[in-house]
Amino acid sequence: VLSVKTGEVLDSINVTKKLDSSGSSVGGVGSLIDTIASRRGVSTGGLTPDVSHQSSKRETVDRALRELIELAVQELSMRRKDWEED
Repeated sequence: VLSVKTGEVLDSINVTKKLDSSGSSVGGVGSLIDTIASRRGVSTGGLTPDVSHQSSKRETVDRALRELIELAVQELSMRRKDWEED
């Protein structure tokens, strides 16, 4: 926060945020099917295709930056009585 009259820095704040991310994966479905089938006495002859899936999700930098700006404005607005000029 800068003083309009003098250009002096009246207040500043640093904010940080960890980006949210998550992921999951599934694999070996074909092997599971072969195992279940063999326990029931059925032979697939090794022709069961193996299937796998992976997914991940990340918070965008734009969203994180917006949250940081909002947090900084909120924090500074709570401290404004310390630097308000008459």
